Amino acid sequence: MGKGIYNQKILDNITAKMLEDIKLGGGSIEKVYYCTHQKDIDCSCHKPKPGMLEQAAKEFKFNLKKAYFIGDSIIDVLTAHAVGCKSILVLTGREKLANRKNWEANPDFIFDDLFEAAKFLAY
Repeated sequence: MGKGIYNQKILDNITAKMLEDIKLGGGSIEKVYYCTHQKDIDCSCHKPKPGMLEQAAKEFKFNLKKAYFIGDSIIDVLTAHAVGCKSILVLTGREKLANRKNWEANPDFIFDDLFEAAKFLAY
């Protein structure tokens, strides 16, 4: 795919496993969006470009300015900011608080993991 790490079948299997695990945990996800284009292709969906968020907002009829975008990288924060979403950074990916001074953008909220972010949004 875009980075040459997975082919479409492997990506589909990973997505199916993730959705099944979330379902078993009592959650649900309506749809998964991902860009599989090469980085050098000028598409509108490769983060931090906002194409995927704009597509989701159009399909599910929600206001991006009132939405939260959760991610585990500063690229996700930049993507959220590109459309006016509130950004939530979870520290389960590449980003570490110790590197905060080097971040290109500051998230609106930071949580240790997705569960903590979800609890925040539930209240």
